Formats: sequence, C-alpha cells, structure tokens
Amino acid sequence: MQPLYILLYPFIINILRYVQAVNCPPSFNYRMHNICAVLINRTVDFCTANTICHEMGLQYTLRTSLIGMNVTKIIGNLSKVPPTFTSINKLLGNENTLRKGWYVGVPGYASYITQGPDDELWHQTQPNQANELITVISGGKLHDVSQSRQFAGFLCERVGDSNDLLNRSGTEKFSATFPKRLNSFYFPDNQNEGCVNEVEVKTLIECAKLCKLEIRCRSIYYNNVIKKCIMILFVDSLISSNYRPQSKSIWVRYARPNW
Repeated sequence: MQPLYILLYPFIINILRYVQAVNCPPSFNYRMHNICAVLINRTVDFCTANTICHEMGLQYTLRTSLIGMNVTKIIGNLSKVPPTFTSINKLLGNENTLRKGWYVGVPGYASYITQGPDDELWHQTQPNQANELITVISGGKLHDVSQSRQFAGFLCERVGDSNDLLNRSGTEKFSATFPKRLNSFYFPDNQNEGCVNEVEVKTLIECAKLCKLEIRCRSIYYNNVIKKCIMILFVDSLISSNYRPQSKSIWVRYARPNW
C-alpha cells in the first residue's frame, strides 16, 4: 500500500492549483465546485451585507457580491449555519409566491431569472408570502423574508478579477424595459425598500452618468420636476412608496442590461 501522503499529494496539488487559478483569498472558506466564497457570521441588514461583500472584494482587488444561484452547489453544507443572506430576490415585484421568477444580485447575471421549481433549494413550505422579496438560508434550505424584518449573516462570493472593477469608457446601453416592463415603480408596502443612493442632478443624462461611474449601480429612477436621481445599488428593485407623493410628475426608470 502506498503511504497516505503519496496518495493525497495529487489531490492537494489540484486544490492548490484551483485556488491559485481563481485567485481565491485565503480567508474565503468555501472552495468547492468552482466556488470561492466566505461565510460572515455577523448579523446585519440586507444592504449592509451587500456593502460589506463589495468592500471585501475591493480589499483583494476582486469583485465580490452576495452569493446567487451558486448557493445550490453548497447549500447542503450549510444546514447548521444561522440565517444567511443570499442575493436571490424579487425586489422588482412579486406577481406570485411561486419559485419561478427570482433574480440574483451577481455581476454579469443581470438577466438571470429562475425557472423553478428548485425543490432541492427551497424549504418545502417556501416561498409563502407575496411581500417577502429577499432570501436567507436557514436549516440548509432557502426561505423568503421581507427586507425590513430580517437581520442575518451572509455569504460573499468572488465573481470577477481586478479588470472587472474598471468602469469601461464609451457608451453604455440603458433600458427602460429591462429586465421586464414594470406596471408600477413602487413597493406596495413598507416591508422592502431596496438599496438606494439619492442625489440631486439637473438632467436624466447626469443621473445615468453617475450610475455608469458607480460600479454598484444597477438602475436609476429620475424625476425631472424635483431633479432627483435615485441610484439602485447591488440588486435591481422598485422604490419606496414614500417617493410617490413627492411630485405629480412621472418618474422614469432605466436599468443597465450589461451590469
């Protein structure tokens, strides 16, 4: 029989080659199935979780985000972790409570949408509420929760190298109907609000330019009467119903299909 260290040597070398190839930081403790991710057991709100993942990537000159559908590859290893945010969401509106039609906040996957039923991913009773538009892992299964009521840990996933951190020069397409045409721009209640950055600018073009220069920006809402620009960060979403009475003028919305 060959010594154990001889048998393990090729396996260890392959792991090291994989980690080196994908530039996976040593602190990222989930390195399997082509995933490089880290579990943060710090209880925060959804937008703070997104911010910490983004800033962690900047420390390593990487692009990182809350984990998306790659969670299907490792959720079986997460049965004992406390509630943990993912970027799987319906913050652009929930026409039903089925498992179809969920988006992710992963750069490069702006057009990705789940087709269901994903029985191995969801808890058998989930999703079950029309106003629960974000998700957490609990007991090794996915649960829908509302943004206002949930604080949790989170999984950050490496999704790009340093080149992906650069804002490309030149023109960029913005779409008023991506990834779908919205019947309303407003959340129906105060249970969700997205992650927003609000500024005042004179024109829609200025608003779009600010978004293009902001790597976190997914889409914009602009009101020409009150000159208000709302940048939607990390995960594309509707806006709070509190914006509805600010002006009788109509808000316009444009998203970044190539985000």
